[in-house]
Amino acid sequence: MTMTDVTLLKKECPFCNTVFVRSSTARRHLLHQHQKIIIAGSKSNQPKRKNLYPFNDINIEKYPDARIKYSCLSCTSSFDTKQEYADHLDHEHVFRSVCPPNVPRANGRWILQDDNVSLKFHQYRTSCFHATDYTIENHFNEILSLSGILMLQKRFDYDCLPCDIFPPTLLQDMRRHVMQELPHANFNPQIFVQIKDILIKYTDNQLDEDATQMQLLGLCDKVDQDERAVIRAIVGLIPALYDCNMTSLSDSHFSASFVHPFMHGLFSSKQPAKVAQCSNILADEQGTDNKNRPDYKVDVYEAYEYAYTNVYGKIKPTKDISPTLLVNDFYQVAILCKDAVDQFNLDHSIGFQLAGSLLTWFAMTLRYDQLYTFTEIASVDIPMGKADLPNLIGHLDDLVRVSKIHKTLCEPSPNDHEQLRCPTLSQSYFDSFTDPDN
Repeated sequence: MTMTDVTLLKKECPFCNTVFVRSSTARRHLLHQHQKIIIAGSKSNQPKRKNLYPFNDINIEKYPDARIKYSCLSCTSSFDTKQEYADHLDHEHVFRSVCPPNVPRANGRWILQDDNVSLKFHQYRTSCFHATDYTIENHFNEILSLSGILMLQKRFDYDCLPCDIFPPTLLQDMRRHVMQELPHANFNPQIFVQIKDILIKYTDNQLDEDATQMQLLGLCDKVDQDERAVIRAIVGLIPALYDCNMTSLSDSHFSASFVHPFMHGLFSSKQPAKVAQCSNILADEQGTDNKNRPDYKVDVYEAYEYAYTNVYGKIKPTKDISPTLLVNDFYQVAILCKDAVDQFNLDHSIGFQLAGSLLTWFAMTLRYDQLYTFTEIASVDIPMGKADLPNLIGHLDDLVRVSKIHKTLCEPSPNDHEQLRCPTLSQSYFDSFTDPDN
């Protein structure tokens, strides 16, 4: 090999003179400085390149006669001139131009008492479009806002949203307003007492497993469909609960033995056909470029054919994982729920995140122009052992409410929401937050 056979690849913006070390930094620069989203290429499909080295001081000194070419951020192509490189990027890898959101239409704004929530969110969202150097674990609210999503949590006194725009009292009022619009539900008090008595007898070994399940199922004729769903969810859990100190659970055991029986009981039905299922495959039913893999989903069928998906979830069998992975899972659930609302014109969709035993429910809806609310509904500790089963008693009302939201609101809306929608942030750009070494 001679020095003239060597090519040094330079990572430089084709539209200005900025030089980069990492492709992810270059993509952020192209977005914020040149309003271009660059789609990341698939590294697994790229051939190995010979005699090609990074353009840096060490290689310049080592190969003084080497050719210098401009390296594409998204594929193995390289170019002699910046104009050739710019034409290639524009033709092959630019997803779409990006610009700050339009001002919400006057007749589509959220006015809460004296606060114009829509204009406040527009102000916040516009500022997020101009910011740089986000990380998913520290800026998930900012990243969600780029897709028009506003997160409303039970615990509202955080500094992750600017207090001059969204003071804690306003966030509390906003979530209260959304929750008041959701259906309310209280478990039948007489049946509540009977369930409590059955579960306590079971954990005290006064009833065996079969008798416990049969007595619980015997109550289904006395309650409505939402309470019946909660009873089925509890019955589904019982076979997986042992009176011993369980070792760490694998992902597959946790999903198959704990998550699926519970979710299947709560969400599945035969008429109409609603199929709750473990997933872990691309959510290709949405037809977007956000190729997320939900761990769980609920598909709805009409006239024997697939119609839509209205529940998405992410599952981790333990809480002892990095905050980045947990926040990334939460973000994926939010995007899956938003895309379902858009793709299927749903009134609501439900998302959940399960980390260890802690299960948290969220509701996504689009009520106002370019403003989706992703509202925390409730949190429940899923029993992991026989002794933990009575802990569900305190959450029966929450579970009934989740079931009622699913059955009454998570379906196509009679109103066309197309005029209210806004685009979802490209997966290609989001990848730059979670793959900084790309």
